[in-house]
Amino acid sequence: AIEQLLGYSNKQVTFYTSVCIFNQNSHKEYIFTDETLIKFSNISYNLAEEYLTKDLPYNCCGSFKIEGRGLLLIDRIDTKDPSAVIGLPMIYILSILKELGHIIS
Repeated sequence: AIEQLLGYSNKQVTFYTSVCIFNQNSHKEYIFTDETLIKFSNISYNLAEEYLTKDLPYNCCGSFKIEGRGLLLIDRIDTKDPSAVIGLPMIYILSILKELGHIIS
């Protein structure tokens, strides 16, 4: 995990999150992929070690999570949907559920 974080140091990394919603009534598929660009700051060995010890992101993609102390490792995030990098692109999902009449606006 330390090597992975050190590999991100001063680099821009792209994270992809995809979702597919299937409407059983119409047999229509709604497919979406969010692309999140993260520009990492300079990550020293000590910073990576401290982050891993305190946040324990070993079950996360890339040994990194944006929640909590993970923000200390980044300079910039570019995304259409901030919830996507956490796990699901909720802005897209909610828009489809509204379209299908499952959410009252």
